[in-house]
Amino acid sequence: MVKPVSLSNEAYEVLSKMKSTGESFSDVVLRLAEKDKKKFNIDDFAGKWADIDVTKMKENIAKDRKRFKLRTVKF
Repeated sequence: MVKPVSLSNEAYEVLSKMKSTGESFSDVVLRLAEKDKKKFNIDDFAGKWADIDVTKMKENIAKDRKRFKLRTVKF
């Protein structure tokens, strides 16, 4: 199924320049989307939160949980 999509002139020009011979705009978008699905290695995250105050983070999480309220839904 084909869906029309509006692009700014700038976006169109960028995609147009990225197209290879015989490639459609859909192919370009799908290729770019696949690049975005990069798999991360857990080691990439090691040490990222080294300077975070864990106690303060736990306090903030506890406060958020207390403020959270479920809505009642009638069917």
